[in-house]
Amino acid sequence: SGWPPGLVPAALPDLMLIVPISDQEAVLVDAEGALHRRGPTSVVSDGPERRDIKPRAGSRLGDGRVVLIGDPGLWLGPFLTVPQIALPLGSGNPMNLEIAWSVAPGPMPSMSRVHIEGQGFPFWWLYVAGDVTSVTLPDYQGLQGFEVLPTYPGLSFVARVDRIYVPDLSIDAFSTFKVEFGRWRSWSSAAKSFNK
Repeated sequence: SGWPPGLVPAALPDLMLIVPISDQEAVLVDAEGALHRRGPTSVVSDGPERRDIKPRAGSRLGDGRVVLIGDPGLWLGPFLTVPQIALPLGSGNPMNLEIAWSVAPGPMPSMSRVHIEGQGFPFWWLYVAGDVTSVTLPDYQGLQGFEVLPTYPGLSFVARVDRIYVPDLSIDAFSTFKVEFGRWRSWSSAAKSFNK
């Protein structure tokens, strides 16, 4: 059938284009513009993460490279509800800070990123599962004598929560390359100032 043994084509996303590379290989393009490489024994994702072009045609060059031609695309949604930050409130143990937020019902993000900065300097970026709504910074003061956040006079902080949707992203295995802003399909953010 031309498919690797044991592969069921119906299990793949909706295919829009197949570009043969050789007798044993082809590039497959799905309805969302994602690329897959079909080899003799498997089909694997071949990028790109950004899906702002919908490939429509392709060809193999004499040197083996594959060229795809497509239309610009715009993907909207899912529309994520905006987080409402409840903590930090500037109270409690300043060395064991909790950031908490709530969200209205709606689509689940791939993950949330909690960003804490002071005077424009980022101190923390924490990535948590999409259903998590609070993060407690580790008590490094109690563990090793390190401050979680510096205690300079007059230094204020900003906590920001970004709810992020990136297709095919797993909180259990990702690189920071995959969570760069340009790869987000959908997001919602909120920020709150606080003093330690």
